[in-house]
Amino acid sequence: MRSPHLPEPAGRAAAPAPVRALSGWATVGWALLAFFAWLAAEALVLIVFLARWFARNPGVPLDVDKVAHDGYVVSIAAIVSMAVQCGVVIFAVRRAQQPIAEYLGLVRRPHMREIVFCLASVAVLLVASDLLSLLIGHELVPPFMVKVYEAARDAGAPAILLLLIAAVVAAPIGEELMFRGFLFRGWASTRLGIVGTIVVTSAIWAGIHVQYDWYGIVQVFCLGLLFGWVRARSGSTLLTMMMHSVCNIAATAETAVIIDWLS
Repeated sequence: MRSPHLPEPAGRAAAPAPVRALSGWATVGWALLAFFAWLAAEALVLIVFLARWFARNPGVPLDVDKVAHDGYVVSIAAIVSMAVQCGVVIFAVRRAQQPIAEYLGLVRRPHMREIVFCLASVAVLLVASDLLSLLIGHELVPPFMVKVYEAARDAGAPAILLLLIAAVVAAPIGEELMFRGFLFRGWASTRLGIVGTIVVTSAIWAGIHVQYDWYGIVQVFCLGLLFGWVRARSGSTLLTMMMHSVCNIAATAETAVIIDWLS
């Protein structure tokens, strides 16, 4: 059944360039390459940070937990790794001689009622998640987010700004291009189908969020199902980027309020 809030694209002046999706296995191969490039970029940022730290603090024991939650390290690693990952994805699409924007779902501009519907959906899901957390006695803000926010806040305004760029811009663009863009396009036309692709991409996306506990991973999975449905229904990854960004803004704001005002 078609949702009246997410109508079919209408009123285009010209037909989009034809798209031929990569095979399922080719999509897996390129996705793995992008994943390892992402890991390598994060590792490189960490190596540079450690080299700089040891040069400035000879003989001083390293606080591993502090490094793992350092606002600058986390933010720069996220920004650099997402840029590298996006580069691999774009290269894969170009090498297949496919239109990049169309392939990744970046062509159609969302309708206003779609935007309103998606924002309302995100709001309902986030409020329901917080209410459930309160009901079962689970913390509203994951410990990882608390430590990263506190480290960035203590480091000053530049660190907070960098954290916001990483959370609100880099992560939504990089992760949505990969999961609701590249993987969705490559797998939706295979035996997985659209429903299977939504479930599998949501599960993988949730699984990479190892900084959270099981409850946080389940929350990410549920968000992935919503994002995947919107991607399938609207044909727009721009919508899911917006939703992802709003979720991260809400999570960051909630973290700041709880730590700075309510604790």
